[in-house]
Amino acid sequence: MPLLLERWRWTYTHLTFSEGEAGAKERAVLRNGILELPGRVADPRARYFLAEILASKESDDVWRQDAAVSLGMTGGTSALPKLTAILDETPQSASVREACARALGRVADASALEAIRTRVNGEKDALVRRSFLHGLGILGSSWAWTSRGKEAASMAETVRAGCAETLVDAIRRHPAESETIGMALAMTAWAPSLASVESLATDGSVSSDVKAAATKIVPGLRQALSRKR
Repeated sequence: MPLLLERWRWTYTHLTFSEGEAGAKERAVLRNGILELPGRVADPRARYFLAEILASKESDDVWRQDAAVSLGMTGGTSALPKLTAILDETPQSASVREACARALGRVADASALEAIRTRVNGEKDALVRRSFLHGLGILGSSWAWTSRGKEAASMAETVRAGCAETLVDAIRRHPAESETIGMALAMTAWAPSLASVESLATDGSVSSDVKAAATKIVPGLRQALSRKR
């Protein structure tokens, strides 16, 4: 990783690429690869570099998107202020904000759940809101928390329950996002959420859109819970 960061900063211009459009594509792929790799290998040594690229409005938006997601995967809770600063800043690139919303779900901590909770319902951009909902599924993922071992069990319960509760609430608020919410709930595989969704599906006091959304989600959630057992 340090050698790739060195390549970005100091030796990139010394590389030989193809002529014309092919060379431009080669340059772009290498840049994106350098930004994606820290997240893929969970290398925290790149976190300051990633934060720098993310914060720079002079950087290409695609670079900033890749930097945001990798930062979420490598920076831990220290990444949250950098990601939320972009989300809360106006004007700001919609595509970069969407990547920051996705990145919050990669920070395995209760503070990331709170960061999503306080923003998802007030978010006006549909794509960013969808990324918050998807991020809740990643953050609350049953498989991911199991892989972190017994020492993370206490936080796992808190985070998974909070993600599932926020997603069930989102059915009421954003029924049009039933597909994203359903996939996210299946990822959390939080057993108590099934009864809540089934209740919404038959609740005469909610709108027909909410009932339809809940009804659509129930089979996938049941299947996810049966696999977990």
